[in-house]
Amino acid sequence: MEDHEPTSSAATLDSQSVETATMGSIEAGYDGGKQVKGRNMRHLLVDTLRLVGMVVVTAGNVNQGDGARRLFEKLYQIRQRFPALVRI
Repeated sequence: MEDHEPTSSAATLDSQSVETATMGSIEAGYDGGKQVKGRNMRHLLVDTLRLVGMVVVTAGNVNQGDGARRLFEKLYQIRQRFPALVRI
């Protein structure tokens, strides 16, 4: 396997809402799609081996599209860490 890339060429994007109790002044939001009141949402880039490549954490009321955009902005800044990634 001399020509095998050490990093995956494909990944998937997903998000998870973290349900929380009321925590005083800590920013919370409501994920209408999942109907969960949460303090934050995790936007994840996961490769084909189910390894997490990147995580961006936002307030719970940030929608998936905006969270994905933030993740892609960060991914673009460190794209040299994922040289073989061609499909998401």
